[in-house]
Amino acid sequence: MKRMKPRPIVLDAILTPIGESKSIILALFFVATLGVLAWHVSRPDEPIYQGKTLSRWLEDFGDNSAYYAAEQAVKQTGTNAVPVIRRMILRRDGPLKLKLLDLAQKQEFIPFHRKTAKQFHEQAAMACRMAEPVVRALLVNDWIRLIERGDYDALSLADRAESQTGPEAFEPLMRALTNGNPHVVALAMSALAGIPARSKTIVPALLEKLDDASPQVRWGAAWSLGALGQEPQTVIPAILRGLEDRCAQVRLESIGALERFTNHPSSTVPAFLKALHGDKEEGVQLVAFAALEKIAPEATAREAMDILRGSNNPSSYLRFHATEALDRLRK
Repeated sequence: MKRMKPRPIVLDAILTPIGESKSIILALFFVATLGVLAWHVSRPDEPIYQGKTLSRWLEDFGDNSAYYAAEQAVKQTGTNAVPVIRRMILRRDGPLKLKLLDLAQKQEFIPFHRKTAKQFHEQAAMACRMAEPVVRALLVNDWIRLIERGDYDALSLADRAESQTGPEAFEPLMRALTNGNPHVVALAMSALAGIPARSKTIVPALLEKLDDASPQVRWGAAWSLGALGQEPQTVIPAILRGLEDRCAQVRLESIGALERFTNHPSSTVPAFLKALHGDKEEGVQLVAFAALEKIAPEATAREAMDILRGSNNPSSYLRFHATEALDRLRK
């Protein structure tokens, strides 16, 4: 007769029938302990600032003083911070891991503070905001990889991380404009709007995107051209076409972009009036009215009076904004 091998003592303790909930807790603790040990053994070297690793600085900030200290740590480590931030960006959680984390956080027997990938991404975005432009430029492709694998929740984080980037990021961002993923293209266009020094190359590329098949790319191009604020003689007529777009968000963003060209009322005010009277979407009408108030106060006063008299059967929201605008103009 074959003799069965005895089970390891630790495994035997986990599998002993002491209640399903306690078994799960012990199993989680066992797995977590092994994970922590493996991480400590294989953890790559990190830059040290004032006796603490960079990732520890990024974990600890909460109040203003801690934020400043973390910012100094990121700036002092320079490009040595790139591998640390890159690992944070590329963290991912599978369904099983998320379920185990959820179970671990619900139990009360063992303190458990493991972070999710989303929390690491938020940390990475904050670190990028603290870092010098050259560091953000080196991480552009990592944010793109994160978005390409379908983590679209990270788009706003990536946008925040790569905003106010410098000319160092110009090349990877221009390459990203040819990416087949509209979320990636939107990120690239938004970041390129922060590099006016290269507008001679950026503006033609963004103008081309105004005719893209993706509505997200079209409204992103309009927003970026407005934020860039360059070459109005060419850009304004191109953005005006967006007011006829079938997508309401494109029309809305086109008005917002035109609003930034405050020195060209002869081109923009007629467009705002047309949208105010002719667009069927209330949101577009409201944005057009707000843009009109910013650029042409006198025309706004006339339109507000017409709205309050009930011309064209305005919505209650539009009537409210008209009242508010008149109050502001009278002060």
